[in-house]
Amino acid sequence: MGNRRSACALKHERFCLALLSGMTAADAARSAGYGRKPANVRIIAWELLNKRKDVQRRLAQLSAIATNEGVMTIIERKIALSDMIRANDRPLECIELMNKMDGLYRGEKKESSTSGITIVTVDKGGE
Repeated sequence: MGNRRSACALKHERFCLALLSGMTAADAARSAGYGRKPANVRIIAWELLNKRKDVQRRLAQLSAIATNEGVMTIIERKIALSDMIRANDRPLECIELMNKMDGLYRGEKKESSTSGITIVTVDKGGE
């Protein structure tokens, strides 16, 4: 029983790390070893994110570790880009980047929040 619990915890950890590295939930579940069939992996990923309190806690822990005072917040990044625009330092690049951050381009981002963790998925429009 102990080995099975350890294997399960290891899969959960792999899932959390893959998810926070930028993978979609389904890809993270697949890379953690939760099967290969797309429909099954999507269901498992949803269950891990929405029903497993231990996974939700671990995602919150890892997210907190990744977010510290040395990392700029979204507001700080937008202020820095706004300052660059006002100083005429590559204004078009800065505007484009701010628009991407806000998801203003077709197929950019969709956000969903689970236990305080924001998960961003990219909709590539028709794929």
